[in-house]
Amino acid sequence: MPFLRKINPVLLVIIICILSRIPILASADLRLDSDECVLGLMAKHLYKNQDYSIYFWGQTYGISIIEEFFVVPFYMAHGIAALAVKLGMLCLWTIGVTFFYKSLRQIRPHNQKEAFLITLLLIASPSWALWSMKARGGYLTAFVFSNVALYLLFHARYNKKTLTYIIAGIIFSIVFESQLFWLSGLIPLVAYKFIKDKNILKPLLMVGSGIGCELLASSYKKGIDVFYRPPSIQLTKSDLFSRINRIPDFLYTHMHGTYHFSWAHPPNFFAAFFAIVITAIIFMLLVHAVVSLFQKEMRSGLFIFSVAFIPATFLYSLFTPEMQYRYLLPVTAYTLIALFLLLEKYPMTKLIKSHIIVLLIIGFAGVASFWKSQWLRSEREPLLNAIKFLENNNIKYVYCADYTFQWDIMFLTNEKITERFFTEPGRHPVYDFAVDKALASGEKTAVFGNSDRRFGEKFEHYEMDNVYYISVNPTKESLQSIFEFKPIPGN
Repeated sequence: MPFLRKINPVLLVIIICILSRIPILASADLRLDSDECVLGLMAKHLYKNQDYSIYFWGQTYGISIIEEFFVVPFYMAHGIAALAVKLGMLCLWTIGVTFFYKSLRQIRPHNQKEAFLITLLLIASPSWALWSMKARGGYLTAFVFSNVALYLLFHARYNKKTLTYIIAGIIFSIVFESQLFWLSGLIPLVAYKFIKDKNILKPLLMVGSGIGCELLASSYKKGIDVFYRPPSIQLTKSDLFSRINRIPDFLYTHMHGTYHFSWAHPPNFFAAFFAIVITAIIFMLLVHAVVSLFQKEMRSGLFIFSVAFIPATFLYSLFTPEMQYRYLLPVTAYTLIALFLLLEKYPMTKLIKSHIIVLLIIGFAGVASFWKSQWLRSEREPLLNAIKFLENNNIKYVYCADYTFQWDIMFLTNEKITERFFTEPGRHPVYDFAVDKALASGEKTAVFGNSDRRFGEKFEHYEMDNVYYISVNPTKESLQSIFEFKPIPGN
């Protein structure tokens, strides 16, 4: 389309990022998952000037403050709602995609059309259909800052300045503290740059500023009540074969994007087709890189380094007992960077362009298809009915027998109902203290959970559409079998 050539490509990238997500934003089922509700509440506290947290509540990793700040303006415009959270994250993701495109332009300045097409493939990836708008404590922050780092370090002018490497060290620290998986692709690309430059001062400046940031972060973390720690590294000889064997399925499921935590669902045709192609490209890139090591005419140092993320990703995936598909979020972007570098050696023929355009059409159709469902654990109507029951019975304090629903209900009621989980301290100990205090003072309380895991038989149960149950006025003695009651530090 000739008129598109007149539009600034960066502006076009931004427009396509936004337009491609409208079907999901317009969905009648637009909701937040439990972790998004946590960040939504964190943003609300920041907005109301109640408190703030740099990290995701209850963790010493997962920088969330940047995502909180992006949500706040939309709270001002739309109120505290799921749409406001999603719009804030879409803005943050769009910035990340823009820097992805600008990074490609800096890595290979003469390949503008190829850079644009590769960026469109990122936007059209079903793996990012939902995650482009997920407020999940650090994932989008890591995505954005890893692309900013590439842009600065490969920029023809900026990479000559000392300040750039000090800033890059700070950015690396932010990525590490947000979600360190992004370093699997970022480090090889930056390592190649330093090796090529042959300047020892630059990496020293970057490492020094990064260490300084980590020392500050370590000091800050000492005051955090830890609810959740990353799973311990577990890999036995008996596990090794099965975990190597699961890698293709791990990649494929992540690429089609139809999952929630470790629960995968069958994808539709469009998402499945796109996922198969990208998964095949990943293995093709790996084979091409290995072969090019022995073929001088095929060899490209930056391409070989860019493909290093593949074995790095395979390696860290071996240490997760369950297939947590979101851990592979960096893979799509780094795959496309490697593909971009490979295409430099081949002329962009009409045949290659036509294949990319077909894949783009299928990808965007796959992205749009997520308007039907966001694959959440909670069921909308039964959950709303449960909230209505609690409000009608003036129950403001609830013991939640499932971690996820604690945050769903608190966000949906704007904290008019306060809940706590089994363990103490929870993600935000203030809530635990409030619920325990209400129980001790004789205020009306309840237990909420899934109907198939009903807890306690000594008090009255109310079924919510045969999906959830509510048990009113439990006693501390009846709760003590599964709920911890421990003094909370500072209260």
